[in-house]
Amino acid sequence: MKNAIILFFALFLISIQNLSVASQTVRFRQFSEVKDTKGNKLSSEGFDAERRMQVFEAISRDLPWSAESLRQAGVILQHTNTENEPDDGEEYRSQEMHLFTFFLHKEYARLVQKKPGGLLGPYRYCRVMGLPVDLDVKWTEDKDLKQRSIALNTISDAERMKRGFPFPLLASYLGTNEDPLPDSLRTTIRDDEMNQLYVADQQTRSLFRKDEMIFNRTIERIGDSQRRARLYELMAEDVLWSARTLFEAAQVMNRTKSTFKKQRKTHFRFQENHLLAFFLARQAYIRGERDAAPLIVDSLNSYLRVSQMPDSFRLKLIQQEAPGVCQQEERVSVEQWGKYEFPFHLGRVIKPLCPGK
Repeated sequence: MKNAIILFFALFLISIQNLSVASQTVRFRQFSEVKDTKGNKLSSEGFDAERRMQVFEAISRDLPWSAESLRQAGVILQHTNTENEPDDGEEYRSQEMHLFTFFLHKEYARLVQKKPGGLLGPYRYCRVMGLPVDLDVKWTEDKDLKQRSIALNTISDAERMKRGFPFPLLASYLGTNEDPLPDSLRTTIRDDEMNQLYVADQQTRSLFRKDEMIFNRTIERIGDSQRRARLYELMAEDVLWSARTLFEAAQVMNRTKSTFKKQRKTHFRFQENHLLAFFLARQAYIRGERDAAPLIVDSLNSYLRVSQMPDSFRLKLIQQEAPGVCQQEERVSVEQWGKYEFPFHLGRVIKPLCPGK
């Protein structure tokens, strides 16, 4: 009897210890309301944009990846829009991925104990959004010390945001990430796959040159989008968040206003915000947040709509004891998926969510 009691207490202590360790690996985030410098709530679109910046920054902080994996992920996202696009008559797409790049590179810089320096993300975002490029931060270089620093004549964040930039860039460069992920939770588990994605990305950059006969914009675009889709999936799987936090982040991303009217014509933008929302909502569902099921459907279907893909690719909600998610039409041909450049294997991703599969 005495031995049984001792064994019970030993197992109890071990379980408490394991619970303590597990609790350190689950982080709860709240994407609180954002207010402008005067204390007045921002316009609806500006408010949503700044909350999306909060999601990007929080993901960058909380990914348990090595510094090099964060850098490589940032480079892959940086190629969402290449320097020559739109060179084939297309409009720019998924512009905010350039700002996601910024936050990933900023966390990389913190981990290797360097200043973030001049990053391409904000500059490219300004360019593809039609904003003045001087909204980016200006840099100067000390030739003697061989160091770069922010120029004194950089415009204020208040002016920058007034003119359409979605977050205080200067303050973000000067500040460090608060509440960073403890080093004890860092892992290199994703390094091999991230390196494979990065090498493929760099090979694409070296192969497809504008001034060479082998340039193929379509193949380049398809490869880039497939790597980004896998990157979103990895992030959603790895970020150390509770199911509810994942769900709330997905809601923020899916609120993106991706359509606007210009000269009576509908234009589309920020498409992949919905795709990132889809993977975040899917992971929330897998981790037990069943309320995420309708959001999985809505985010993927929103991505299809603003990417102008067929309705046959859509998802549907299955109402049973617990809600599920299935493809609306399972017999879509491989040729159809390829024709519209759908960037990942939807059947594989949806299978764990569809009852009876």
